[in-house]
Amino acid sequence: MEIEIDHLIPEFLRNKNPSGNLWNTNICFESPQKYLINAKSGKGKSTFLSYINGTRKDYNGSIYFDGKSIENFTIDDWALFRKEMISMVFQELRLFPNLTALENVKLKNDLTKHLSHEETVDLFSNFGIADQMNQPCQFLSLGQQQRVAIIRALHQPFKFLLLDEPFSHLDNENSENAFQIIKEYCTLNNASYILTSLEEIDSIN
Repeated sequence: MEIEIDHLIPEFLRNKNPSGNLWNTNICFESPQKYLINAKSGKGKSTFLSYINGTRKDYNGSIYFDGKSIENFTIDDWALFRKEMISMVFQELRLFPNLTALENVKLKNDLTKHLSHEETVDLFSNFGIADQMNQPCQFLSLGQQQRVAIIRALHQPFKFLLLDEPFSHLDNENSENAFQIIKEYCTLNNASYILTSLEEIDSIN
């Protein structure tokens, strides 16, 4: 899968003539390559990923998936892409606070039938939060919630995994562990990730 970004400019920046690595330029992301977007807060990293995911459309320019403009995507097109081609970990996580960690994950897996219950339990264990599976998310720490959101995102097929500052509430040890699992999972599935971060990351592959 290929995602082409052609001179994208958010509407709120269109009179400021933005330039740089993201805006007002041509970028091509190709699966299964891995990508890191590193920038300070307020530079539009979340906005950029939301454009790719189709949850925001307040921009000028064009975005193409395998040569097809997403401007022409129907609701059914987006439903298919978000089920089979693109998965996302949102910065605000978007978990259901009253549901348990496992229930939040099962909501997605019930739609995709992607992993078995045993594989789900293994992921919780690998992320170090198996003992929190049956806790409502509102009682989990932000770091634990981030790991639940990542686990949920892995419960579907995808060619691109969009990760919006997924380690911001994790310590170094848990960040490294989570990142290693993500990299291994993407490699096994011949998939890409686009990861945004406030800090430099030593290795993205």
